[in-house]
Amino acid sequence: MTTRLIWGPKLLVALATVALLALAAPGGSADAARKKKPDLRVTAVTVPAEAVRGGGFDVTDTVKNAGRVKAKRSFSVTYLLSTDTKPDSADDDLRGGRTIGKLGPKKSSTATTNVLTASVTPTGTYYVIACADSDDVIAEKHEGNNCTASTTTIELKTKVIGGGAR
Repeated sequence: MTTRLIWGPKLLVALATVALLALAAPGGSADAARKKKPDLRVTAVTVPAEAVRGGGFDVTDTVKNAGRVKAKRSFSVTYLLSTDTKPDSADDDLRGGRTIGKLGPKKSSTATTNVLTASVTPTGTYYVIACADSDDVIAEKHEGNNCTASTTTIELKTKVIGGGAR
């Protein structure tokens, strides 16, 4: 007895459906592809205790690629001045930033960057939030974990008197 397969439209649709379901299933190729992306995270942000508004100060940050593959393009790290630890539209952009070249899997980049505040920024206590890949040039495993706030605050004052900001 000989069995003949008929490659009709119904069989092709059924095969295509099975292939799509396999890709969409957890552990399928689509899930595996998502796991094979970089995952850029700011893991530390340090700032001085005080600075003068309208002036500059140094921010030190560490960015880690927690993913399993290299970030194949350069990306930017930008900084926000915030009254809380979450980035939002109420935060002020600080002038200055840095660029990180291709960052390998499980590798980190630490640098100190001088940033400037606007002269109209109100005096007060702020956090500095560093955001990796702020231009969204890297397709990542997790896009929502790119920003981290400093653990300490910076006091913005109006002027320097006797070696310290006032």
